[in-house]
Amino acid sequence: MRPDDCYTITPGELIPGFEPTPAAQPVTIRDLISFAPAAPTITTEPGGWGVRGLHTNVIAGASGHTRSGTLLGQTAEVNFIPVGFTIDYGDGTTATSSTGGATWASLGLPEFSKTPTSHRYTTVGSKTITVEVEYAAEYRVGDSGWLPVIGTLTIPSDTPHPIQIVRNATVGVDKPCRPGKPTIGC
Repeated sequence: MRPDDCYTITPGELIPGFEPTPAAQPVTIRDLISFAPAAPTITTEPGGWGVRGLHTNVIAGASGHTRSGTLLGQTAEVNFIPVGFTIDYGDGTTATSSTGGATWASLGLPEFSKTPTSHRYTTVGSKTITVEVEYAAEYRVGDSGWLPVIGTLTIPSDTPHPIQIVRNATVGVDKPCRPGKPTIGC
C-alpha cells in the first residue's frame, strides 16, 4: 500500500447511523457531594465520664447505608461503607482504627479494660471527643451492578461528645494505697 492510498474513516462512514459510545466517565468521590452520607455518632463507657489513668472506652457508630440522588444527570444509588475512623480524644491525642469500636460487654471484657478505641486520660477535667468516619463508596444507575467510586470521603461527627475525667480516689481503705500493690478500694 502506498501512503497516498491511505485515508481516514469518520464515524458513520462505514455503517450509516453508527456513532461510537463515549468511554464511561469514572465517578470520583467529589461527584457524590450531594448524597450526604451519615455522620458518625459517639458514645463512651462509662457514659459521659472517665477515670484518670484508667481506660475510657470510646465507640464511634457508623454503618453502611445507601442514598439515592442524581449522579452525572441520572438517577442513581450510592452505597457508603465505613472503612476507617479517626478519634480525637480532646486532650491532644488521636487514634485511627478500621472499626468504630464496641462495648466492653460485647467484647467480653470487664469495665475499664483496654480496647482498640479506648484511651487513658492523664489529666482530670472536661474533654471533648470528636470522630471522623472515612467512607468508601460504590454506585449504580438503575438496575445495573454496583461499581466502585474512586477515592474516599471523610465525614465528621455532627455533635462533639463532652466527657468529664475525674480523679481516682481511695475509698474504704484503712491505709494508704501504694503503686504496684493492688488493694480493694485503691
